[in-house]
Amino acid sequence: MTKPRPWPNCAAQARDTSIMEASRIERSLRPVLDSTVNQTDLYRRVGVALHSAMTIRRELEQFSRRKETYDPTPPDRRPASLPRSERG
Repeated sequence: MTKPRPWPNCAAQARDTSIMEASRIERSLRPVLDSTVNQTDLYRRVGVALHSAMTIRRELEQFSRRKETYDPTPPDRRPASLPRSERG
C-alpha cells in the first residue's frame, strides 16, 4: 500500500487553520486602519495579528519542501560571522 501524499491530501487542517488565522488578522487590524484605537489597544491588536501570522507559518511550514529558519535578532545586532579560516 502506498503512503498518502503529504500535500494536498493531509493539508486540509493546515489550510483551514490558516484561513481562520488570516481572518483573525483582518479583524484585528481593521480598526487600526480606521484609526479608532488607542495606544494600548494598538499594541494588543498588533500582537494578536503577529501571533496569527506565526500560526499560519507554522501550519503551512509542515507541508513546505523548504524549511526556513527565522532569526528574530535585528540584522544590525547579529554577531558578525567568522572568517572561514577561523570556523571550527
